[in-house]
Amino acid sequence: MYRSYDGSTESEIINAMKLSFGMVHYRGLSIEETFYRSIKELYRMFEVTTSNKYLETAVLQIRAYLEMGFIYDKYSELFDKVLTSLGTSREVTFPKRFYCSSQIRLNKSQVKKIIRKWSTSRNHTMKIDEVVDDIITKVKNKEKGIYYYHSNKEPIDMKDTVSNDTYELVIDENGLFLCDIKRQKYYTFKI
Repeated sequence: MYRSYDGSTESEIINAMKLSFGMVHYRGLSIEETFYRSIKELYRMFEVTTSNKYLETAVLQIRAYLEMGFIYDKYSELFDKVLTSLGTSREVTFPKRFYCSSQIRLNKSQVKKIIRKWSTSRNHTMKIDEVVDDIITKVKNKEKGIYYYHSNKEPIDMKDTVSNDTYELVIDENGLFLCDIKRQKYYTFKI
């Protein structure tokens, strides 16, 4: 198992990257573009220093980028340069099943499938079918904004954080995505 110098696992590092890169949309910046620029800068630093640590960090960022639901092909030229410089390839490092799993069709069954569990109590923000319809409508109409959907408005017990699943829908000029906040999973839509 991979561990960093501070003892963090690769998975923990990637989750931290997804969290930090995911925050840039609150400042009106594109998450996808920010990833691209960061990976490009890491590659430039590799060219200057010849230290593979920059490439290894770039690969972790590419993985975080893919886990957030973005598509490899958009920046394949840069990503392929990073991987080739490390002596590997896209097929070896990022198998197809890995990076396509977060893009879903914009229909009721697909959207409902990503919402794992929903409270039947009156503590939720909307009924599950209303949430699905609201997401589809907002995405189709490109209604700019940040929208939250909670399975329970408040935890049943203050110690009970498990009872509330929160989903964040972001629609802006830089794109759109749906985030399962609890599981840190990101979804984009095939429209």
